[in-house]
Formats: sequence, structure tokens, C-alpha cells
Amino acid sequence: GLCAGKKGEKWGFINTKGEWVVEASFVAIRKFSNGLCAVKEGEKWGFINTKGEWVIKPIFMKVKDFILIQ
Repeated sequence: GLCAGKKGEKWGFINTKGEWVVEASFVAIRKFSNGLCAVKEGEKWGFINTKGEWVIKPIFMKVKDFILIQ
């Protein structure tokens, strides 16, 4: 249960208690998909996990939601 939250001009994620789990530090965010979320830092996109840790650093100009293909 994480929900997008905005503080000033930056985005992050809060839990069901309203506590910041991932600090609002991103220019833009997408929804979590398969445990990862695309987030924009500066001009580039990357992917974080539900703890806010970088899984794929921001190196992309455009992204879609993370899709697991089997």
C-alpha cells in the first residue's frame, strides 16, 4: 500500500498511515508495476523499488511501466 504524494513540486510515496516511505524528490513518477516504479530525476528516468532504492539508475529519456515478460 503505497500512494503517490506531492510536496511542493516534487513527488514521492506515502504509506497507509500518511508517512513518507519514499521522500518527495522526483520530478515525475509513474505507478508501481512488478515491484518497480519509473521515476524522473532531473531530465532522466530510472526505476526504484518500494524502499526508494535505485534498481535501474536514471539514464533514460522515456520509459513505460516495468513489465515482466516470461
